[in-house]
Amino acid sequence: MTEPRAPRWGAVVLALATALTFAPALFAGFLGYDDDWLVERNPILSRGDLEALGAIFTRFDFETRFTLGGEFLPVRDLAVWLSWGVLGLSAQALHGVQLALYVLATLAWRRVLLAVFGATLTAELGALLFAVHPVHAESVVWLAGMKDVLALLFTGLAVAAYARRDACAPCVAAFTLLACFSKGVSVVIPALLLLVDFAIARRPRRLALAASALVAAAALAVHVHVGGIVGMIAEPLGGSRLTAASSMLVVFARYLGLSFFAHPHAVVYEVEALGFGDVRVLGALALFVALAAASCFALRRGQRAYAFGLGVFLVALAPVSQVLAPLQNLMADRYLVVAVLGPMVALAAVFEALLSRERLARLRVPVAAALVLLVGLYGHARAETFADPVKLYLETTERAPSRSLGPYQLAMILEAEGDLEAAEALYREAYAREPGTENARRAGNNLGKLLYGQGRVPEALAVYRALRAAYPDDPRVLHNLAKVLRAAGLDEEARAHEEELERRFPRYVKERHLPRYGPVRAPR
Repeated sequence: MTEPRAPRWGAVVLALATALTFAPALFAGFLGYDDDWLVERNPILSRGDLEALGAIFTRFDFETRFTLGGEFLPVRDLAVWLSWGVLGLSAQALHGVQLALYVLATLAWRRVLLAVFGATLTAELGALLFAVHPVHAESVVWLAGMKDVLALLFTGLAVAAYARRDACAPCVAAFTLLACFSKGVSVVIPALLLLVDFAIARRPRRLALAASALVAAAALAVHVHVGGIVGMIAEPLGGSRLTAASSMLVVFARYLGLSFFAHPHAVVYEVEALGFGDVRVLGALALFVALAAASCFALRRGQRAYAFGLGVFLVALAPVSQVLAPLQNLMADRYLVVAVLGPMVALAAVFEALLSRERLARLRVPVAAALVLLVGLYGHARAETFADPVKLYLETTERAPSRSLGPYQLAMILEAEGDLEAAEALYREAYAREPGTENARRAGNNLGKLLYGQGRVPEALAVYRALRAAYPDDPRVLHNLAKVLRAAGLDEEARAHEEELERRFPRYVKERHLPRYGPVRAPR
């Protein structure tokens, strides 16, 4: 295999197109969807001392891991810590760093495609479509998505290093390590390396492949251990792995729809538990069987791009399939951060095949440019939505009518702006949408605080009594209920709750320096 000789302007065009597409990120602030507690007010990452570094790299206790997002991602945490230390609490500066990292990531993946397909339209157009794809807006504009961007960058560098003729084993292993501790789903890198060997039609580079596999296996063991500590592993969707697999077939089909612009984007998606006999499951199964058959047919004719694209799509999504490890989140745009490369390569290969005829050869550049422009405009619009929290959470409220995230986040924005009536209605809606969930608890607590602040003590008391029944093991709910009881003049009942708080949650009382029978205060 000869190293690809691509025109230098290809990298420049890619970088400019990517930066312009996601430029709205530079004008965004903190979105509030994990940005607040994970980045803006994180008690570990905001500290500029060596003790914070020790917590990032060496502490595995529940409190530390939970504070850092419930995962062991020292590369992501170090990047945020360094950004804090150098740039301070500037959302715009942090967004600039994240966008720059994303541009570098797209350039790395362009190198991968050039190594696999040579200096062809499939490589250049595939890289451009991948870079400006709207599915990346969540990872690029959402500051808590730093882990996705870093994982994309280091995964691309690992695959690019492997795709070279010499396949530098230490480089591949190092980039695999950095990717796996940027985001856990990067443990599939060894499988991506094998797909490169398949696409190039060469024998695997055993030393580099083995080094990557060993690193990925070790990282997987760490991630599983930490997941057990913080309880990130959920029950299988529908109660069994068969139901989870059936349901996720439909989700994977929806991911294809997102990849080819045929499915609406959202921050959160509604996912149903479906049995194998469901018509939607059978339809999704038929779709993937047909795609596999078409890829095999193309492979027999010497065209490997389609099989490569399908392989990248499925391999990159395997860790979030809910079958290997059931996760709390079932579907998200950010899960496509690598996987969408596959469909874009296939789409580029289709265009190259259609425009390969002599009569159409002169149209290759204008048609490709028009396609990139259309996708880029879609990506730009998606980035603008993410940069505007009100627009984003209005969309989420409408597109996920059974999920509480949209109304809850929108209520907090409106409350901060002083629109208390609208905020109250949205808190109530969020609480009613997903009873028993963390967002519902937060919405109920904020609703009680809002009512209390308006002097509507009986209504606040009713809210906190309901919260107490729904969340009996939450010290914050118990604390706030006791304070509202005192405001209502029910001192004996308040005292009983305060004593229970001291008995059951002494650490909570100590950390907040709470008096045993303190004065009435607004709920926190």
